[in-house]
Amino acid sequence: MTPERIAALASIDFCFDNQQIKWLQRFEELKAYSEKYGNTRVSTVMKGHQQLGAWVKHQRAQKKQYDVGVTTFITQNRIDMLNSIGFIWQARGLKDVEGVPKKSTKLARNSTLI
Repeated sequence: MTPERIAALASIDFCFDNQQIKWLQRFEELKAYSEKYGNTRVSTVMKGHQQLGAWVKHQRAQKKQYDVGVTTFITQNRIDMLNSIGFIWQARGLKDVEGVPKKSTKLARNSTLI
């Protein structure tokens, strides 16, 4: 590709990074989810939202790495974008989200079902 063509595409904010496009698509999906459900706590087991839930989980893991200085795909700009929609970085220990099944309780050892 010629430098002129690259400059022309850049002038219309063409995104050359396919990973960035995918990230932005997931972000928009999360934003719509947040508007519908009032939060950004997407479960990996919630029917119809498993892939988004996995992406949300990945963002949390990436930020943990970022916070300790490890090079990751998350950037400060992405963190700011997620913060702008009320992203919850710590999901553990929060109350159950409506529509997300609770984890099943394991039976005590040697118990029987009736």
